Amino acid sequence: MVQCPFCGKELATPRTVKFCTYCGSNLTSSVQMRKVRRVSPSYRPWLIIIGAIAIIGVIFIFIILVGSFILTSLFGPPLGSGIEIHFDADFTKYSSSGTGTIDNPFILSNYILTNHLYGFSIHNTTKYFVITNCTIEICYEGINLENVAPGTAKIFGNNITYNDCWVWETGPHAGITIVSSPEVNISNNIISRTGYEGIVIEDSKKCYLANNTVSCLHRGIILEYSNSSIIRNNFLFHNTEAIHCFDSHFLNITNNICVDNEDVCINIVGSNFSRIINNICANNTNTWPGWYTSGIVLDTCNNCTITNCTIRNCYQGIYALGSSYCRIFNNSIKNNQEYGISIFSAFEITEFNIIYHNSFIENNLNEFSQASDNGTSNYWYNSELEQGNYWSDWKGTGVYYIAGIANTSDIYPLSEPLI
Repeated sequence: MVQCPFCGKELATPRTVKFCTYCGSNLTSSVQMRKVRRVSPSYRPWLIIIGAIAIIGVIFIFIILVGSFILTSLFGPPLGSGIEIHFDADFTKYSSSGTGTIDNPFILSNYILTNHLYGFSIHNTTKYFVITNCTIEICYEGINLENVAPGTAKIFGNNITYNDCWVWETGPHAGITIVSSPEVNISNNIISRTGYEGIVIEDSKKCYLANNTVSCLHRGIILEYSNSSIIRNNFLFHNTEAIHCFDSHFLNITNNICVDNEDVCINIVGSNFSRIINNICANNTNTWPGWYTSGIVLDTCNNCTITNCTIRNCYQGIYALGSSYCRIFNNSIKNNQEYGISIFSAFEITEFNIIYHNSFIENNLNEFSQASDNGTSNYWYNSELEQGNYWSDWKGTGVYYIAGIANTSDIYPLSEPLI
């Protein structure tokens, strides 16, 4: 079918017709004929249907991408906190008893808080208070303290977990976060699956963390810029890192059990004069080679002590990098895939460390040494006592050679383990 370009009538005649049968116009120009060709009306409904489907598809994709944000804003977890205290006067709204003094603190207890961005958000207070016996199922943070006066906060006996809710552009972050709030006591809490971290202490010195159970997180306990804090008697398992401390000096890390974690049990970075005593670090699940899969890591830490620890079934036992003047003694180091102790120098030299009275048992099997020293002037014995370490593969005579470029040895190997 063609159409006359002059009168607009459709012609049922072949394309070679010379004159329009309605107006008599000359149709011999092939150019004119090509210009007036049209799609047959029988195809028009299909084009309309295809176009409509394409438009509906675009709208559907738009709804999927944008509608989720709208629905979350309308029906998702409320922003804000279950308990929000940002001034001293707010305590009276939520406390069951107390006056806020050291002998009679405000008691915030027996709350069940779910589907909130924060369970407790407490900022800028000076009163004494206790958060206890609460069940908190959070979307972002269970308990958040900021700028709380020194020694006024105690958090104990709470159960904090992730509620599997979703907040736009966020995810679960931490069970307990303490910021610029010194001397907080955190004890006897159970924290599991709260996102990235279990307990976070930032810029808050002399905090006390004891008897907490922390599991299934990226980092169980993390301290940053929080000197003189104590981490004691905690049980940490199924985390990527159990304990991570950064730039926090004079730490006391004692009697913690860190088992079945993925990478590092206790990772101390840039934290001088720290004491790591009587901890159990065992069964790291990551078997990929690297310093980050060790039982204990000292990274640029000076004048630290590691003693009476049990380190077994990790990739490496103790890894010291850029750390000097440390004492490592009376530890049981057993069945680690690589070295029991590995000393390494990178940008900073690892030197003048004293390593003695440790029991090295079946580490780095099928190799000639259970330890490695790539530092400078480290001593694998106590020169005053004339005693070194026990090595399960020592031949019974002569020195025990240590692998590494330091070309050193234990010149007083022990015939029996001391621990």
